[in-house]
Amino acid sequence: MRCGISRCPRPREFMRELSFFILEEPFVAKVFYTYQQQLDKLEIEKDLIIQDRNYAENKLKEISYYSLIGGYKQPFKHLPSGKYLRGVTFEEIVNLYYFDEEMRSLLLKYILHVERQIKSLLSYHFCEKYGDNQSQYLNANNYNNTPNNALGISRLITCLQKAITLPSNWEKVTIYKKKQNEINH
Repeated sequence: MRCGISRCPRPREFMRELSFFILEEPFVAKVFYTYQQQLDKLEIEKDLIIQDRNYAENKLKEISYYSLIGGYKQPFKHLPSGKYLRGVTFEEIVNLYYFDEEMRSLLLKYILHVERQIKSLLSYHFCEKYGDNQSQYLNANNYNNTPNNALGISRLITCLQKAITLPSNWEKVTIYKKKQNEINH
């Protein structure tokens, strides 16, 4: 059974999202900079070497300043001054970005395999112990229902109930709903 748990926020994630709306310091609006101004700022204020400005501008258009510079500047910066280490080039930051992108793609493939196997094992052992009727998934007593887990279990069950009642794009779920009026393993 699949319930789309990613749509059900966990308490820590919810608080992190909520913290964006609770401002402890006065809000400072970001200033708009053209691509050329962004490159000037990197070169003049941050001492980043830009060997080919056309290439750099195209990369900012493709990736975005925040995704590229905000995400990959740390290994190249001198922390006390906030400037780039001597000799660091824009192209090196782009290369790190693409290396990281490739690494994430490779890891994601295998993480998804592991995730699928864990889901399969959890589903198998849950159904082996409690049965595969929908009511068993919705029974809080079939989970480690301790005070520390109560909120998470309650949210899981709410999420499962929503997944059951909402229309589904998954053919298997639709068939189970039509034939048996419930979703089984």
